[in-house]
Parts: sequence; C-alpha cells; structure tokens
Amino acid sequence: MRSIFSEKETEAFYDREDAKYRSFWDHEGSLHWGYLPPDRSGPASLVFKQGCERWNMMMLEASGITASSRVLDLGCGNGNTAIWLAQKTGCEVVGVDLSGVRVQNARDKVAALGGDLNISFVKGSVLDLPLEDNSFTHAWSQATFYHVPQRIGAVREAFRVLQDRGVLVFDDLVSPTREVNFNALRFVYERLLFQPEMSHADYLCALRQHGFFVRQHLDLSQHLDGNYDLLSRMAAERYPELSDAYRHMCKAIHERQVGWSFFQAVKIADCLNWVYEGGEETPLHQKYDTWAHRYDSDLATSYRNCPAQAAALLSRLVPHDAAILDAGCGTGMVAEALTGFGHANLTGTDQSAEMLSAAARKRLYQQLKQHDLHDDALPYPADTFDAVTAIGVFTFNHVRPDALDKLVAMLRPGGLLVVSARADYMAQTPEFTRRLKAHSLTQLARRELLIFGQEQICLFVLRKQG
Repeated sequence: MRSIFSEKETEAFYDREDAKYRSFWDHEGSLHWGYLPPDRSGPASLVFKQGCERWNMMMLEASGITASSRVLDLGCGNGNTAIWLAQKTGCEVVGVDLSGVRVQNARDKVAALGGDLNISFVKGSVLDLPLEDNSFTHAWSQATFYHVPQRIGAVREAFRVLQDRGVLVFDDLVSPTREVNFNALRFVYERLLFQPEMSHADYLCALRQHGFFVRQHLDLSQHLDGNYDLLSRMAAERYPELSDAYRHMCKAIHERQVGWSFFQAVKIADCLNWVYEGGEETPLHQKYDTWAHRYDSDLATSYRNCPAQAAALLSRLVPHDAAILDAGCGTGMVAEALTGFGHANLTGTDQSAEMLSAAARKRLYQQLKQHDLHDDALPYPADTFDAVTAIGVFTFNHVRPDALDKLVAMLRPGGLLVVSARADYMAQTPEFTRRLKAHSLTQLARRELLIFGQEQICLFVLRKQG
C-alpha cells in the first residue's frame, strides 16, 4: 500500500469525479452517508435520500446550532449542507473545500437562491485553514476527514478555529484494524485515497489529547453497510464497475476492515476553570478524563509546588517504607515528589480512569485503583495505611467534606493525614473544618502558599489518635 495520499490527489479526484457521483448518488451533489430508516423496502435512491436527511437532522440536533451560531463546514463539497444549515437555523456558515470545482458549484447555488442567506465558501485545506483563531461556535464535517493526510492535524485545526466551548460534530470512515486485507486495500483504501490510520478509539484519544471533551460517539458501521448496498444498486446500470466496488466495500465492512463513526466534542480551552464550575451535567471524572492528557503541562508551574510541599512535610515525619495512600492521586504529582524523597510504598486512587492511566505510565505506585470517595465502601480496609494524602481533593465542586471520614478510617492509629484546602473554600465550607475537628486529629504542621498565582492554599499534617 502507498505510504500516503496527497491532498492534491484528493482535489483532482473530486474535480474529476464530481459529475459522475452527482449522476446517481445525488444530482444536487450532496455526497455523504445516511442513517437509514428501519424500512428499506422502497426504491434504493429514495431510501438512501431518506437516510441522508435523517442523518442531517441527527447531527444538527447533536450540534446545538442556532440562529446565533457561526458554523464552519469542513469539506463542504457542493454546498448543500451549508445551505441547508443556513435555511434551517438562520446561522452563518463558512464552507471550506479542497475542490475548486465544488467550491464554485457551491457559490453558484447560493447566488441562484438569492435571498439573505449568510453563507460564504473558501477553497482551502483542512490542515491549514485560512481562518482566524477562535472564530467559530461550531465546526461541522461529513465524510471528509478520511481524505486528510494525518487526520490528527484536522482535529488540531478544528480546535484552533473554534471558540472556547465551541462544538465539533463530524463523521468519518475509521479503520478497526491497520492490517487491511487485499480486498479492503484495493476497493476501499486505494480507491478512496486514504490510509488505515485512525480507529474509533484513536479518534477518541486524539480529540482528548487536543483539548476536546467528547460528549457523544457512535459506531455507525451497520448503517454504512446499508448505504453501500443501496449505492451499489443505484450505480449498477450506468457504472457496473463502481457498483461492484461498492459490493466489495460491503464485504470489507462485514470483515471489520473499515467502519463509520460519529463524534460530538466540545473545545475546552481552560480546563482549570471548567473543573471548578458547577451547574452542569458533566460528571467530574469525565472532565478529568479530558484534562488528563495535558494536566501536567497545564499545571507545571502554577500548581506543582503544592504537591511538592506536601510531600516534603510528610517525608520528614514517616520512614521511607511507610505505606502511603495518595487519595485523588491524579497523574501522580504527589508520588513524583515522594519518590524523590525515597518513598516507594505508594498506593493511589482516583475517580478518573484517564488520570490513573497517566499516573500508571510513570511507574511510581505499587497499586492504583479507580475509586470515587463519595462511594459508600472504602477502597481499602480500615487501619491500612501509615499516611494518607489528599492534595487538591477538597475544593469547589469536587469532593464533599464527609469524605474525610473515609480517609481517617483507612489510617492506622497514629497515622498521618496530609490534606490541602483553599482558604476561600474553607471559609465558605465550614463543614470541612468541623469534620477535621470531629476526629480529634492532632495538627503537627500547617503551611500556607499560593497556587495559580493568587489563590491561597493551606497544607495540614494531622495525626490520628492512637
């Protein structure tokens, strides 16, 4: 298989083949796939059209586009979806496509419609959009990204041009396996000029790594199979070779050589403020799943001194072989500091699976366990640990103060609790101080420092009675 297909080849392909596809796929030039209705007994072209219309509506509902939205249509083709979005919602749409033929078709269509639709079209690459940063509320793409060499670049560009909390909705062909067979190589990848580069899971990872929170993702491969069965019948009379290629496409789908996926993702430019926010339905562990990939780099200078100071305080008071639980361990900043002081008997818990994965890669903990401190059960038996740390755990819209009871319970008699809390959090959450006092913990040390440049935080070292 060829190592890469260039955007120039893709542009030439669609400039050359556009008229053919319009002749049987959709004479208006809307070339994407559909979410097919349960009843597929009618004429193939009608069923296919119904599926495309259903899928447009499903993507629109997922996007949240309204009249006040500014939408970027990535791979706009002949402009049909851009026009439909503008007519349906009253939003502004900017369409971008590699194909000069299609961009001109789109412009001609808008001119022929007249009226006051706020639509424009630009010839350009998804990898290098000729558009300003943070200039769109939504980015929309159908059946486009698989043509882009190094599709992660398309994700990166979408993030760049979206505003904070902007929404990206797109569908794309995906590769469940990179070891494609001859049938898939010939009739899918080489025919359509794309690489077996991204699986569904790869897209999830790429979106999160580049700062997107993935709200929804769907495997639509079953519908893709139905689409190409319909297209094979639609092309049979005029283009028998293409019809045969579509039947091979169905075979490749059955063999999981190719699939179809959908993603709805939100740009999170400032994860720190996002995790502190309340009043939304997104669970905290999902927010930290999104942040895990850039947590360390985001907090490298503004926060790391806090876990470092906590580790220094604890290290002076316990031996190197002490059993230490790092509750709410995140990516392992406390463990990194403790390891530097010679401690190795470390256990970590966190409610975010992605944060735990980041911590595991550092190989600092003997054991890691996913656990929500709001759960009724203890993650480990009572009286297990010589010390428990909870750094960055008790703060706004995070862990409730009653979780202190669980942390103290897991301490052995005479064990140490090292906990941090912002000064404003303690002032507004008197229950936190009451819980500490309720356990008659003896304060051994207290230190105050600043995080994020201006937030005062208090570190406490407390001993459990015994």
